[in-house]
Amino acid sequence: MILPFKIDISSLTVVDDLRRRDRSIMEYPIIFGIYKITSPKGAIYIGLSTDIYYRFYHCYKTITCKKQKKIYRSLKKHGAENHTFEIIHIVVKGNLTKYEIMDELNRLEIHYVKVFNSFAGDNDKFGLNLTRGGDAMQLTDEAWERINKSKIGRTQSAETVEKRASKLRGRKAYPQAIEAAIKANTGITRSPETRQKLREANLGKIASAETKAKQSKSMKGKNKGKRGKRNPKSVQKGVETQKRNKEEKIKNGTYVKPIDSEETTKKKRESHLGKVAWNKGIPMPEQQRLNQTGEKNHAFGKKQTKEHISKSQATKKRNREEKLKNGWKPEKRIRNPKSTQKAKETRKRNKEEKIRNGTYVKTVVSVDTTAKRLESRKKNREEKIRNGWKPKKTEYSTEKYKKNKEEKIANGTYVKREVSLETRKKQSESRKGKKPSSETLKKRSKSMMGKNKGKKYMTKKRKNTQNNG
Repeated sequence: MILPFKIDISSLTVVDDLRRRDRSIMEYPIIFGIYKITSPKGAIYIGLSTDIYYRFYHCYKTITCKKQKKIYRSLKKHGAENHTFEIIHIVVKGNLTKYEIMDELNRLEIHYVKVFNSFAGDNDKFGLNLTRGGDAMQLTDEAWERINKSKIGRTQSAETVEKRASKLRGRKAYPQAIEAAIKANTGITRSPETRQKLREANLGKIASAETKAKQSKSMKGKNKGKRGKRNPKSVQKGVETQKRNKEEKIKNGTYVKPIDSEETTKKKRESHLGKVAWNKGIPMPEQQRLNQTGEKNHAFGKKQTKEHISKSQATKKRNREEKLKNGWKPEKRIRNPKSTQKAKETRKRNKEEKIRNGTYVKTVVSVDTTAKRLESRKKNREEKIRNGWKPKKTEYSTEKYKKNKEEKIANGTYVKREVSLETRKKQSESRKGKKPSSETLKKRSKSMMGKNKGKKYMTKKRKNTQNNG
């Protein structure tokens, strides 16, 4: 860089916050040195800075240097673009401390104010400096500590707080600041007092509709689990801490199982009535399904108590009765044919695997269970008939039987039914002494009407006709 180096102030740009250099994103290097500003009339201002580019933008391009009255009036009158900005001396940092750098800059500022005669007291027409230079303060660490101690315990008025808040409202947090805040807060364990204070400060606060809308917008498109995509490590940590706290309470004898009151349970139930589940119709991911099967399932190896089963049955019954009172009509459950086919295939496959392994055991139903089933079916049928249900008459179609038979013959799977002599004897013995009822006889006569009745019947008919002839 050849000095003096001119800078076009109109080309200077900065993104985001201007309060601190490390927060703003500037495409220019940090330069320690002395700079010179010349007005259109030829008036000169000499200044020092530890970041000249930032100073040019923050103070002079934006014209916020109100304390430097002469240069401020000149910039306001002629405009920052009409002034010439130059770097006239650069201080190389090297191994110098910040105090040594400031001493060197102060010394150079005094020197250049003299050289260019820019002090207004000596040169009122062309001098824009209000002092002879070298008055840039650099506080020691002890002084900073004193200032900090003096400010501890001070409380700001509501007006000042509101002013500061109004300035900061609407500003978006930049990624660098967010990262810095996350780094600063990670690993910090807050004391119970601070937690209590935070809790009390946030109690009773209700988010406005605008903030809720903003929150929902920011969370859209994210895999939420409960609310948002949580870090699996943090989730695991939370589960472990809950488990550990529970075990400690059980040991101390202070653990109390959380039981909801009747009112809360009623409220919860009413809030869920008539609502459709958010995940209805969404297929479960394969990994989630695998995590919920076998030994990984939380209910694996556990058996429900009789009390729990009876309680769940009673709640189901109560919910059903309430729904029916409110005018709900139960829909007919139609199973998906694909799912039924899939279930049949899985059963078949499992059975074949068990047969190969030699672990297959045929399910044999006891006499008591069969009797119970028959009784329950009979009761259900009687109840249905009382309620006005009429059983459908099932008529056997010969056409359907013929079609099935033809299909089987075409496929080569048809096997003719043959009854052995022993079964015939048993059937004849069981029929001995039994007379068919009048209803069965009527049915038989109806079924035989208009049909060819066999050889015996035809021979008798022929003989009768011959004799008559």
